[in-house]
Amino acid sequence: MHFISVGGYFQSDRVRVYTSTDVIGVEVGGALKNIYAIAAGSAQGLGFGLNTAAFLVTRGCSEMKKLALARGAKESTLAGLSGIGDLMLTCFGPASRNRTVGVRLGKGEKLDDILSSMGEVAEGVPTAAAAIKMAKQYNVEVPIASAVADILAGRAQLMERVASLLSLPLRYVVPVSLRSILPRAVQSPLLISFLCALCVVLTDSPEDA
Repeated sequence: MHFISVGGYFQSDRVRVYTSTDVIGVEVGGALKNIYAIAAGSAQGLGFGLNTAAFLVTRGCSEMKKLALARGAKESTLAGLSGIGDLMLTCFGPASRNRTVGVRLGKGEKLDDILSSMGEVAEGVPTAAAAIKMAKQYNVEVPIASAVADILAGRAQLMERVASLLSLPLRYVVPVSLRSILPRAVQSPLLISFLCALCVVLTDSPEDA
């Protein structure tokens, strides 16, 4: 097929090229990951550690997948390099422009000052508003992306949105790893949600808390 042939032109002993026919999945994943990089960077800027960043990135991955699937993307695309792979690099890489915006926001800098001093484009800033518009169009809940959009637009303060995310209704999701070690009697929705939240909050509070 033609797209495989084109990919071969870029293949070398230093670069490996993977091809995809899922244009929507690649596009949506490549755009939305920048929003979650801002969220992850903000957590670091506020003084939270990797536990909180991992929580935001994991839930952000879920939001990204739901919105992409609503647009007609393939789930396998979001689980690959253009989904989770790109998301991880952007959220945790120190050279990430969007993560840098988040870190500086978390430290109290104003968005206009950050953008004017960077000299580079942080795509997640304009993408946030567009993502929320798309989420409303497809009736998909994206609380983390919504929080980032509100902060960037000046509609809310950073810590205010952190509190709102923590106060979201608890959902019953029992990880496979917990199912294997917990007796069935204690696998209640409230207990599992409480344990997961407690692990994040108690082990990863801001340093000055």
